[in-house]
Amino acid sequence: MASLREIRAALASQIEAGVPSVTAKALTSSKLISPAAVIGFPPIDYRQVMSAGPHAVQLTFPVQILVAVATDQSAAETMCDLIDWTGSSSIPLAIEADPTLGSVVHQAVIAKNGGQDLEVLTIGNVPYLGYQLLVSIIP
Repeated sequence: MASLREIRAALASQIEAGVPSVTAKALTSSKLISPAAVIGFPPIDYRQVMSAGPHAVQLTFPVQILVAVATDQSAAETMCDLIDWTGSSSIPLAIEADPTLGSVVHQAVIAKNGGQDLEVLTIGNVPYLGYQLLVSIIP
């Protein structure tokens, strides 16, 4: 079974390969290049993960999509392109183009959004328009 580090790196690589205009990172930095995708950590039931066999566990990774500047109309339009389920700038399509993330996982699929509408997030004193996707992964 792949490690958290390997899965997060593969997810970032898959996003960047599918949507070259997006900088995908496994860590939040005070200096982001917009648009960006920040791969978060999944909630983990350690008893289940450590006792289950490979492919018996499903982890849900949050992917925060960030576009600067949060008050700009063009930022909202860029966000629409990035979170759409169609088009060459679609992050969901980029992730699902190779559901194995380069043979790192058994399966990765977009589960849903993070349950919130667009939100304004400030990172390094810069306001970003943010949206969260949840990616279900079977390692």
